[in-house]
Amino acid sequence: HYRDKRLVPYLAAVLKDPDSGVVEASLRALGRIGEVDVHPQLIAALRDSRAGVRREAATALGLLRVPNDK
Repeated sequence: HYRDKRLVPYLAAVLKDPDSGVVEASLRALGRIGEVDVHPQLIAALRDSRAGVRREAATALGLLRVPNDK
């Protein structure tokens, strides 16, 4: 399932794909998984030239479970 944390490295690698649909799907899955380790990649995706990618990155960031000390 897309909530399996073992998928995080693979989903993060897909963020460089030229197909925005692939990147957007990966961002959605990363957001659902909620692994805070992908925070830097999600921040970087906010600077993507594609509006859909930026939107999904912002949504994924909102779903992360960031500890209070970060």
